[in-house]
Amino acid sequence: MTNGRSTAWNSLQRHVVPLAAMLTLLGCGSPPAVNTSAMMPADAGVRMQSVPGRYVVQFKDTAAGDHFKARTKAKLYKNLAELGVEVLELPVGTDLQTVQSAEEVDFAEPDFLYTFQPTAETLASKEKNTPGLSGQYALKMVDAPTAWRKTRGDAGVTIAIIDTGIDRNHPDLRGRITGGYNVLEPKSPPTDENGHGTHVAGIAAASSNVLSGMAPNCKIMPIKVANAHGMASTSQIAEGIAYAALHGADVINLSIGGPAPSKTLEKAVAACVKRNIPLVAAMGNDGSNKPMYPAAYAGVIAVGATNQRDEVTNYSQKGRWISVVAPGDGIISTTPTYTTNLIQTGATTAKYGRLSGTSMAAPLVSGIVAMMRSTTPGMSPKAIKQRLEETTDGNHKYSTTSGYGRVNAARAVGAIN
Repeated sequence: MTNGRSTAWNSLQRHVVPLAAMLTLLGCGSPPAVNTSAMMPADAGVRMQSVPGRYVVQFKDTAAGDHFKARTKAKLYKNLAELGVEVLELPVGTDLQTVQSAEEVDFAEPDFLYTFQPTAETLASKEKNTPGLSGQYALKMVDAPTAWRKTRGDAGVTIAIIDTGIDRNHPDLRGRITGGYNVLEPKSPPTDENGHGTHVAGIAAASSNVLSGMAPNCKIMPIKVANAHGMASTSQIAEGIAYAALHGADVINLSIGGPAPSKTLEKAVAACVKRNIPLVAAMGNDGSNKPMYPAAYAGVIAVGATNQRDEVTNYSQKGRWISVVAPGDGIISTTPTYTTNLIQTGATTAKYGRLSGTSMAAPLVSGIVAMMRSTTPGMSPKAIKQRLEETTDGNHKYSTTSGYGRVNAARAVGAIN
């Protein structure tokens, strides 16, 4: 495997649409109002958008919380009791430092906004959107056919896809879906209005004669945390993670990221690891070595992206927290059978389409993890991460660009040595 930093990037760059820019192009309404003045602690040095007037707060105790809310006239937006935090709406003009320094408060942070990340998409590949194993180079590259001789995953193993939702009626997915939840509208199904979540779900576990996911016999738990524009807040993602952990997820996929850390998300990740649930997250797509979260949290399997030449893509984030890389460039997968934002803007096509990014690499690894848990149910997140890193193709020498190397599914599940 080589590091494709020259012509590969020059040729792809023409077809890359950053999601931040894509939000201004989407036709179904406007992105939500955001507060761009919120700043993380000085050591982060990163400015992130947040939901205006909304804060995630951990109080010292219940009485302290009641006192604070009465004193500040804060309204309870949502109580995330499983994480010990409350999401509050405070009067316009309330200063973050005022909330953080209140004697009743353990910690407080804005309800930051994160973006789901098809930040690189391959427009040039649309004419080749014919599914079938012959067109799924990623599965061949990680030696999925050999891995499938041992296991195609177990129907009792569930992959939680925390994303933009799913097309529950897609012919390649409907037999794989179990449960699901819509954080944005709890009384409504987790319908995908963006397209990203359906694509990610197919990479992990689609199953039909037309297209295969990495773990086609495993189940998918779709958890919708993001709107049609692919945006989700800290509290929404944290609630989605907590829901997955409490409702039987065996592995959690997070194809999402933001450049500043959140104590709330870190608590959610740590709680999952403590409950023996592995989390797989996309490294990010701006090609820098800046940390992206949740990928950079301890215990997370952080995944970068490679291309058809088995090279690390130029847009794949780098850093000492990267674990492994996997195919993520020009990946064909399921897309909604109806019109969504990604389809409407020409980013992909209906029913099947190609997208690129670490968002696409992460669910392939989540599928491998699900297969590992199918053969060894009690395997801990730490052991799974170590096994993935020890069974990659290449010399296993660590680098901040490719981690321990490109994953090999057959070796990871023990189908070959």
